[in-house]
Amino acid sequence: GADGVSMSLRDPLMLANDSTAKLPLESRGILSVAIDAVLTSIVMVPSGVGAEYPTSDFYVIVNEEVMYCSSRTSDTLTVVRGSYGSVADAQDDEASVQLCLFFDGETVSNIGYHLLTVGANVPTSYINKATWDARSENAFPNLYTMLITKPTGVRGLLKEMCDTAPHYYFYDTRLNEIQFKAQEAPQNTGQILTYDANLLMGKTVVKDRKDLQITNVVIYYDIRNPVKDLKEASNYAKVYIREDTAAITANGGSRSYKTVYSRSIGTAAKSAAVLAASLTGRRFSVAPLQIVYELDPKDGEVWSGDAVRIESDLVLEPTTLEPDLRVYQIIAANENTSSHRLMY
Repeated sequence: GADGVSMSLRDPLMLANDSTAKLPLESRGILSVAIDAVLTSIVMVPSGVGAEYPTSDFYVIVNEEVMYCSSRTSDTLTVVRGSYGSVADAQDDEASVQLCLFFDGETVSNIGYHLLTVGANVPTSYINKATWDARSENAFPNLYTMLITKPTGVRGLLKEMCDTAPHYYFYDTRLNEIQFKAQEAPQNTGQILTYDANLLMGKTVVKDRKDLQITNVVIYYDIRNPVKDLKEASNYAKVYIREDTAAITANGGSRSYKTVYSRSIGTAAKSAAVLAASLTGRRFSVAPLQIVYELDPKDGEVWSGDAVRIESDLVLEPTTLEPDLRVYQIIAANENTSSHRLMY
């Protein structure tokens, strides 16, 4: 889909539902007594609840204050107050002590794998982790650090990472696997599908997706305070802007913006912001076309993720009026006993 997570019926990605799959999980611990803004040893209740927290090196949040916990003994936490850009403050008794989810210098594939298998309970058998890791390492050399302070829908977290490091997931029904692929322009080669040899007559529909065109990409990064509004520009210390002047000219002088607020790109990782803007800007600088069509069963080797070219009088070169053999990437494919329905 446009948010980087394509889903269909019987698709294990359906488990990544924001209403039922969240990370971190809701924590049960609460403060046993009120505390001032400087106390560094806090006690939680009910008795024994500390066993639901790690033993050391983790973050919790109490109201709008993040605390770094260096160690835990039973129900008692030793903490650094006002951590991770937040402000130390007095806290009332019975305030929630919410365990945060912290990704510390992780690869894109590791983050996605954790969100899906731990947050959405997707069985690991659906994921070829070695393939994911190889694709992630090849496309995204940076590591990403992110503190998630409250229970958040897994699908939303996946979308956030798909924007930060442009990639997408889809379920391949033939391999019975969730595929991880970096976003890139389709290759300039691909099988040419024609009405004479492949396309079923009367089954092709073309839609101009001008709504997906992007001329300007704005990446806000280096978050100041993860507790504050994540979509507020002033909550980020840095910004990178990519403008495609050729795309603006081709668009009649109009600009179309894609804005990304990335809490996982840190202060020293400008290259990650540049990469995200470049991948997104280049892919969508020209308004894409969406084509839905059907193929004869003999062409069943064409499948999700493939790049193809389509010879159709529905898409013509503006000057020659010959079929425009631009490259399309298959984003979804459905199969039945009589035909293949491929949606672009």
